[in-house]
Amino acid sequence: MESVLQQSTVRLVKYWDRTDAPEVALTVTAALLLIGVIFLKAGLWQWCKGVYERNPQDAVKAIAQDNLNDVISNIAALLAPEESHDVLFHLRINVALAITFWECENNR
Repeated sequence: MESVLQQSTVRLVKYWDRTDAPEVALTVTAALLLIGVIFLKAGLWQWCKGVYERNPQDAVKAIAQDNLNDVISNIAALLAPEESHDVLFHLRINVALAITFWECENNR
């Protein structure tokens, strides 16, 4: 079974110099669900930050950072399909990879 990183890399190489990249469809239901999750995770991030200020523990800080990472990646997931049909296909993939590496660096 291929990992998500392997599948993404294969697709990136396959469509690198082509303009016929497959479109990404985002239904209204999926978009509303993502928006709800973004607000939920933003609230959890704020709550965890408050808990951390009162009781500074590394575990609470890590949970807060994880919720912030989820907010950022879900916003990117919500905006990505809008950009998938045009020339910004490569930019979208590179931004996704940058977010992934940023999350890895900030979760050490």
